[in-house]
Amino acid sequence: MPALVNLTPHEVVVLADDDDVLLRLPPKGLARVSQTFASVGQLDVPEGTTPLVNIRDGDVVGLPEPHPDVYYVVSWLTYHASAQREDLLVTADEVRDEAGRILGCRALGRLAPVTS
Repeated sequence: MPALVNLTPHEVVVLADDDDVLLRLPPKGLARVSQTFASVGQLDVPEGTTPLVNIRDGDVVGLPEPHPDVYYVVSWLTYHASAQREDLLVTADEVRDEAGRILGCRALGRLAPVTS
């Protein structure tokens, strides 16, 4: 059975169709994409102005090397920035409450290969 390691900043909860908790994965580190910001001006908003920046994604940090029988649950941004990795998973089919807050997900997954 493979090990699952949660590298997001929050607990990952996988729910059954009846909303019973199947799995709880507490955070065990943080993998993320570094970012830099360059000012391009200001944006007028009703409350005044807010800085406007261009965002440039950098390197993935905090992502361990692959290990046999280990899958890492990461954010979508980290997943996309590490497309060559086959050991990364993301949450899929999120379950939300009435206010739109995520309660959990129904599955863990990865993007299907592109076929012609």
